[in-house]
Amino acid sequence: MSAAKRVSSTAVNWARLAQHTPAQQADAMRSVRSRCETLVAKVNSLPADKPAIDWAHFAKTVPAPGLVDKFRKEYEAFKVPYPRDTEGWHELIDEQQKRQSEILSKSQALLTEVHDAANSYLKTLDEKIPPRDEWTMEMLCLYFPGTLFDANNPDFNRTPNLPEYTEAPNKNRVPGTGLLSKL
Repeated sequence: MSAAKRVSSTAVNWARLAQHTPAQQADAMRSVRSRCETLVAKVNSLPADKPAIDWAHFAKTVPAPGLVDKFRKEYEAFKVPYPRDTEGWHELIDEQQKRQSEILSKSQALLTEVHDAANSYLKTLDEKIPPRDEWTMEMLCLYFPGTLFDANNPDFNRTPNLPEYTEAPNKNRVPGTGLLSKL
């Protein structure tokens, strides 16, 4: 494996990190980036495989007989064990990932269903409610029972969501008597 592949698999997206870095920490982030790039360049300059040992050269120069052969056997027999997952973390992570995928797919299906229901409801409203300029005061009270109604000053352009109309909410409104129950 080349040195570039060793380091590129752990590369940092510096542009994205810079977007999420607060302004007061920008200098520290640039310092970390320069140190990281220096280390990456140093690792990439090294060969991917360890250098071969010239055992014949050492056998000639070391005066103790058999010492180089002993070191050679021990060196070649030594293997650094790769850490094993003794507690089952890999299986746990895979299981959690599978559960999260299932939750995501169910959520997407539910959102699609809610979206379709909302579109169907809006279509029903468009079919059942006449245009606003054809409303009567009775229709306004029927379709929007929470609207504040002033019989002395009928105004069809009043919006119940504006602050002047929401200061005194209709406390006498009975749940289940709104627009949804009339359809």
